[in-house]
Amino acid sequence: MANPTDKATNPVFGGLAFALRRSPVPVYAATLFVGALLLFWIEPLVAKLMLPLLGGASAVWNTAMMFFQAMLLAGYGYAHLLSRRVPAAKQPWVHGAVLLSAFAALPIAIGNAVPPVEGTPIFWLVRHLFVCVGLPFFAVSSTAPLLQSWFARSGDRSAGDPYFLYGASNLGSLLALLAFPLVLEPWLTLGTQSRLWLLIYGLLVVLIGVCALRSQADGWHEDAAAGKNARVVGSVTLRERALWVALAFVPSSLMLGVTSFTTTDIASVPLLWIIPLTLYLLSFVITFARRPIVSTSWSLFGQAFQMAFLALLFIEPAVPVGFVMEGHYIAFFLTALVCHGALAARRPEPSRLTEFYFCLSLGGALGGIFNALLAPLLFSSTYEYPLVLILACLLRLTARGRPERLNRRDILFPAALLLYVVVLIRCWSSLDAAGQVLHWLAVIAVPAAVFSLSGRAVRFALAVAAVLVPVTVARSTDGVLDQARSFYGVYRVKVDPSAPMLDLIDGTVLHGAEFIDPAHWRDELRYYAEAGPLGQFFDALRAARPTPLHIGVTGLGTGALACYSRPDEAWTFFEIDPLVVDIARDTRFFHYLELCGQRARILLGDARLSLKSEPNDHFDVLILDAFSSDAIPIHLLTREALLLDLDKITDHGVILIHISNQHLKLAPELAATAHELGLVQRHQLFLPSAERKARMATGSEWVVLARRDADLAFLDRAPRWRPYVPTRTIAPWTDDFSNILSVMQW
Repeated sequence: MANPTDKATNPVFGGLAFALRRSPVPVYAATLFVGALLLFWIEPLVAKLMLPLLGGASAVWNTAMMFFQAMLLAGYGYAHLLSRRVPAAKQPWVHGAVLLSAFAALPIAIGNAVPPVEGTPIFWLVRHLFVCVGLPFFAVSSTAPLLQSWFARSGDRSAGDPYFLYGASNLGSLLALLAFPLVLEPWLTLGTQSRLWLLIYGLLVVLIGVCALRSQADGWHEDAAAGKNARVVGSVTLRERALWVALAFVPSSLMLGVTSFTTTDIASVPLLWIIPLTLYLLSFVITFARRPIVSTSWSLFGQAFQMAFLALLFIEPAVPVGFVMEGHYIAFFLTALVCHGALAARRPEPSRLTEFYFCLSLGGALGGIFNALLAPLLFSSTYEYPLVLILACLLRLTARGRPERLNRRDILFPAALLLYVVVLIRCWSSLDAAGQVLHWLAVIAVPAAVFSLSGRAVRFALAVAAVLVPVTVARSTDGVLDQARSFYGVYRVKVDPSAPMLDLIDGTVLHGAEFIDPAHWRDELRYYAEAGPLGQFFDALRAARPTPLHIGVTGLGTGALACYSRPDEAWTFFEIDPLVVDIARDTRFFHYLELCGQRARILLGDARLSLKSEPNDHFDVLILDAFSSDAIPIHLLTREALLLDLDKITDHGVILIHISNQHLKLAPELAATAHELGLVQRHQLFLPSAERKARMATGSEWVVLARRDADLAFLDRAPRWRPYVPTRTIAPWTDDFSNILSVMQW
C-alpha cells in the first residue's frame, strides 16, 4: 500500500505534478492576474460606496488610496516575514488561514456609520475602511510577492528572474480599472459587484491552493533563488533601499496630485480616479517587462519635453481644460516611466524579492500619507503637487546611471530663468490688448528655456522650480486676502478689482461674491443675482404665495442666499464643511449672514444625512446648491435622494436645483429621474445680457421639480422657466448605480 505522504506514488500529488510538470508559469500567472484584478476592483468599488457618507468630496479617493497603500504595505510586510521566517512547506497553511478568515468580512458592505461633523473625517474614514474591507484587502495584497517568492523556489528555468510575473499582476490590475468605469459601473449595481467580487475571491483561494500543491509536488527548491539562473546584484545597502523608497514615493504622490486636480473641478467619480491609477500601473507593466517597449533615453526625453510644456500650463492657465488635463496626465505618465524604469533596473536578486516589494510599497504608502494626511495640515493650498514634480526632475539622476558634479552653471542658469519669470508675472497684469502679443512671445520662451536645461538633472530640477514656485506663490497671494484648506476643498477670498468686490473661490470656480462698498453688502451677485433664475424664482413665488415660507438650502457658500429671506421666514442651511461656515461668518470679508441670516439655522454635516432628522412636510422650498468647485455630489441627485427631498417638502412644495457646470450636463439625468418619479419640472439656462452683466449677473443653470403642474403654476409669471425636453434617453441614477459618462460634455 502506498504511503499517502509519498509524493511519487500519491495519486493527488502525482496527478497535479503530471498536469503542471511542463511549467508552473501559467497557473502562477493566472493566480497573480486574478489577485490583482480583485485588488484594483475593490478600490473604486469601496471608495464609491463611501462617497455618500462624506458629501461626495474628492478627498475621499485620496484618503482611500492612502488606506489601500498602507494595507498594501502591511500585506507586503507580511509576505516578506512569512517568506523569511516560516519554513516553505508551512507557508501555504499560514496563508490559507489568512485567506479563509477574510470570508468573515464578505460580501463588502459599509454599514450605517455616520461621520463626524466637526474636525477632519480622515481618521474616521480610515477606521471605517479598515473595518469594512481591511482583512480581505490585506489577504489579497500579500498574494503577489508571496507567490513570486514561491515561484522563485519552483526550479523552473524562469525562476531566477521572477519579476516578469509582475507584468501578469499589473495586467489584471489594468483590466479591473478599465472595466470598472466602462463595464461594471454602467451595467452592474454596487451590491451585485460586491457579490461577484466574493465569488471571484473564492476562485482566487482555489488557485492559490493549486500553486501551493504544485510547489509541494516540486519539493520546494529552497535554494532555487540563488541558483544558476539568479541575477546576482550583490549586497543591498541602506542607501539603495532609500532610493527604492524615493523612486516609489514620487509616482505615488503625483498620481494623487493629478487625481485631485481633475476631481476637484469635474466630479469625484471612479472614471477620473482610474485614469491616473491606470497610467501608474501601465508604467509598471512597461518597465518590468522582459523587453520594455520604451527605452530609458526615450522616457527621459519625453519627460523633459512634457515638463517644459507643463511649465507653460502653469504660467498660462487660460487653456481649455481638456488640454490641461492631457498635459498633466502625460507628464505624470512619463515621470512614472522614468522612476519605475530606474526601479526595474535596480531590482535585486530573487532572494531579496519580498524586501524589494516591501520598499516599493513603503514608498507608495508614504506618497499617500504625504498627499492625503500631511499636505492638508502643512499647506493652505495644493503645494505638494509642484513640489513633488520638482523632486521627480531631480530623480532623473538615478535613471541616467551616472553621477553629476554640481557646477556654477547649474545654479546660474535657473537663477536667470527665475528672474525672467518673476518679471513676467509682475508685468502680465498691466499689459493692454496690443501687449498681449508680446506677452505670448515672452511666455513661449519659458518652456524653451526649461527644455534646454534638461541635460543635467540638478539644473533641470532647478529650472522647473524657477517656473513652478513663483507662479504657484503668485496665484496664492496676488489679491488673495485669505486662503484656507480643509478635507472638502481649498478656499480663497480674493479681491476682484473690476467691481470691486470680494470673491470666494473653491478650486477654480467662483462660489460667492460681495461688493466691498458697505452700501451694497446686501446685493445679490453672480449666480444669485436678482436678474437671474433665482431672483425670478423668488419674485414669482412670493407673488403667488405671500405667506411666510420655510426654506431649506444645502450648501452655504458666502451665505448670499440669506438675503432672499424675509424676517418672518424660517431658513435652514445644511453645510458639510465647518471651514465654509467660518468663512461666511467672518465679517472681515462677507456680511450676508450678519445682515440677513442672523436667525437662520446652520446644520453641520452632509446635507442628506442631516435632512433625514428633519420632520416630514417641513419645507416649502428646498434648494440644492452643494457643489464643491465643479465637482458634483452625485448622492444628492439620485432617485433615493430625491425621494427623501419629497418627504421633507410640503404637499405643494418645490425643489430648486443649481446645476451650473463646465463639464457635466446634468439636466437630462434630472429629467429622467423626475420622469421615473412622476414629477414635473421646469428648467432655465440663463445667459445674461450686457446690461445684466453690468449688474454683476453670471450665467447659470437651474431646475425646479414638483409633484404637480399646479405647484409650478407660479412660474408662469417668469417665462424664462420652461419644461426641459431631453434630446436623449439616460438611465436615472440611484444610490446603487450612476453613470458619469452619460452626462459628460465631451
